[in-house]
Amino acid sequence: MKVRFLLFPMVIFLLFILAGCSSDDTIAKADSEVNTVNKPSKEDAYVVKKEGESVLVVDAKPQDFSATGGEKEFYSAIGFSNIKEKLEIGQRVWIEVDGPIMESYPAQAKAGKVEILPTYKPDKADLTEVQVVREAIKIADTKSKWFPAIRYVEYEEEGDIWKVGIKQEENEYELVIKDKVEQ
Repeated sequence: MKVRFLLFPMVIFLLFILAGCSSDDTIAKADSEVNTVNKPSKEDAYVVKKEGESVLVVDAKPQDFSATGGEKEFYSAIGFSNIKEKLEIGQRVWIEVDGPIMESYPAQAKAGKVEILPTYKPDKADLTEVQVVREAIKIADTKSKWFPAIRYVEYEEEGDIWKVGIKQEENEYELVIKDKVEQ
């Protein structure tokens, strides 16, 4: 009996210690200034829309279905309805699908594990890829209500500008964004 009474407080004490040692890595990673790299990447997908716990992500790399009569530049898109992590529009993320995928376009699914990828920030740039893509998406939303696919994000040091290629439905265009932090 005494062993049981001693064991219970020790277990509670250990749980409090473990809870105090844990950190919220997702929130830390969501800060676009926290995890930066100075080389661009086309891995995984961009967050292009967000509403509550729902996000829409669009692949950063297109698929080529032209060999079978499909589109040469097709960007997969998935809407996730159960995202608990603090995500920002413009971030590149990897999201594991948990369960079946509804085959609409964009597809619909439940999210499993979510990983926020490092954001690109050239050494001489003031803005990060996340900030530039977020601004590009705001501009794209004024052109069409269809979600944008981010074709490329390039920083030009000479002009201190960013160029962002956008594809929305059948339209393709380039946006030029000044590398200037809004105050």
